[in-house]
Amino acid sequence: MRAKEILFTIPDKDGTPTTLTRERWESHILVGHPAMAKHLEAIKVAINALDDILQSDKRADTNLFYRLGVTEGKYSNLYRVVVIRYTASEGFVRTAYLALKPIAGGEVVWIKPKL
Repeated sequence: MRAKEILFTIPDKDGTPTTLTRERWESHILVGHPAMAKHLEAIKVAINALDDILQSDKRADTNLFYRLGVTEGKYSNLYRVVVIRYTASEGFVRTAYLALKPIAGGEVVWIKPKL
């Protein structure tokens, strides 16, 4: 079995290595959320310079990272959402998409402090 090609591994807010594989990018994110096609770098920004983290209301090992206005143009007022599933030592990007607002129902894990 061949190892999955890694597009990037970066630390999340707490320093946990977080990985996006080429397979996940091409067969899930680009297929299900084609508006993300030009926003691979914006996914990294959403992981590192985020506004909010909510725990999934479906899985305790999964968090949703939100970053508002990561890009310019017609997507500038939308949230970039990156869904990360965690193991004991690392995180894996499961999907990424655009949203008008954070989802209701998920427990707040972290909110960016207001300055």
